[in-house]
Amino acid sequence: MSEPQIVMSAPLPMNFRGTPQQWFEAMVARLELLGLPTGFVTGDTMPTSNQGPWLKGGTEIWVWDETASPPTYVPQSLSFLTQQVWIGDKSTPPDETKYTIWLQTDGTNFYGWAVWLGPFVKWVSPSSGIQPDSVTTDMLQKPAVYRDNIADGEVVSSKIQNDLPIAKLAMGTANQLIQMRGGVPTWDNFFKVSPNLDWGNNRGTLWAHGLGQVPTFVQATLVCVAPSGGFAVGTEINLPGASRDYGGNEGDTPQITRDATNVGCYVRNGISLLDTSLDAPFDVSSAYWKLKFYVR
Repeated sequence: MSEPQIVMSAPLPMNFRGTPQQWFEAMVARLELLGLPTGFVTGDTMPTSNQGPWLKGGTEIWVWDETASPPTYVPQSLSFLTQQVWIGDKSTPPDETKYTIWLQTDGTNFYGWAVWLGPFVKWVSPSSGIQPDSVTTDMLQKPAVYRDNIADGEVVSSKIQNDLPIAKLAMGTANQLIQMRGGVPTWDNFFKVSPNLDWGNNRGTLWAHGLGQVPTFVQATLVCVAPSGGFAVGTEINLPGASRDYGGNEGDTPQITRDATNVGCYVRNGISLLDTSLDAPFDVSSAYWKLKFYVR
């Protein structure tokens, strides 16, 4: 008859200190199955010859007994585990109200194992830790982060709580800063910049900034897109530095607005600039100058 499988545990360190939960996790992390078979047959019908270990119904291990008359499969008792171990497919978790240890298979071979650590942490594989993007918002409390050693970059920003250490936030890209967006820290550029926008007289131009809150800073500029007034293409002039200050419309400057959704620029009687010679103002044409916003 084949030898039964044996569960062994390495000793805890002599200086171990921790909570009951930490003690439990340390014990589970030191468990090892000895003599684990490399393959087995599954199903509810007993094989009539030695096919290797037989996983009956997904819950019982039977082995071939050559000494029986006639030779046949016999069950191996797992009663010492108080029926808390489930052996089954790695993609289908067992009922956690009945099982706390899950020996995972891929249909033929043992794949790995996991431990049920409660409704927040759920199933965890001690050998590999928490997998990328498997962390829920409820898990992201400081004790869980420290205890389970969540690796840098394994938590997406949409799942981050305010008290998660910034060191656990996935890396951003060049020239980005960590900023608060809707109460959640996230990487973003220092400024959000609009595309070049069309504008006109006696109208307002709005741009949805996407910050989710009222911007703390807004700068509107005119961008030269074709030579005009001696200015080169690409030149930007801040608003409301430009104004309509001649022809009886003194003080008629563009109005810049902001709210949690949009920034805007309202123009009534046109916009004027001084040309590069500083000799005379000229009317700005929306064909040569576009509107751009910088917000944060």
